[in-house]
Amino acid sequence: MKRKILASLLLVSILLMTILPAQAAEPVMAKPTASVVLVDGEEVVFDAYNIDDYNYFKLRDLAFVLSGSEKQFDVGWDEESNSITLTSGVAYTEVGGEMTGKGEDDKVAAPTDSVIILDGEEVSFTAYNIEDNNYFKLRDIGAALDFGVEWDGDLDTIIIDTSIGYTAPADPDEPEDVDEPEDVDEPEDADEPDDGDEPEDADEPGDVDEPEVAD
Repeated sequence: MKRKILASLLLVSILLMTILPAQAAEPVMAKPTASVVLVDGEEVVFDAYNIDDYNYFKLRDLAFVLSGSEKQFDVGWDEESNSITLTSGVAYTEVGGEMTGKGEDDKVAAPTDSVIILDGEEVSFTAYNIEDNNYFKLRDIGAALDFGVEWDGDLDTIIIDTSIGYTAPADPDEPEDVDEPEDVDEPEDADEPDDGDEPEDADEPGDVDEPEVAD
């Protein structure tokens, strides 16, 4: 009986190991980013996509555009180890196919299963593969390479600024700190009423002369 139970548990564990990763790696739909993108004040047309309200940029396009700036980085690919390497502070090496234009149609995006190495250290980014190109969440790259990423909702514009460092956006779910009310001054102790003057002790009557005893 025990052997059957153990065998059943083992089978369930194997099924979970195979099913759960597959569920976590389900493809999603990516829509072309409609927002204007400014890089150091200049409008640049990227092949970028919006997935779950976050913007994903083709990694090599970003490296191509930022090359020569203070926040430049190079991108490498090792097919044998299935790894993408990012090297900060180094000019980008072109491989062809960069900045080919903006996509117009929705695309199927599958989570990137490649290992990502930044300056020799393995890191974790949210990334998707769309038609054999890797697209990374813009804010992840901005935070890792320390360049400014801002959003102007009024102008529907994404701003990339290599002259400043990355600043994480405020969490809209967290309420702003409410100023604590100032301590109210406690009322001064009211003067206790003076004890009524105690009446002076009445003069005790003098000793009455005892009557003399008659002879």
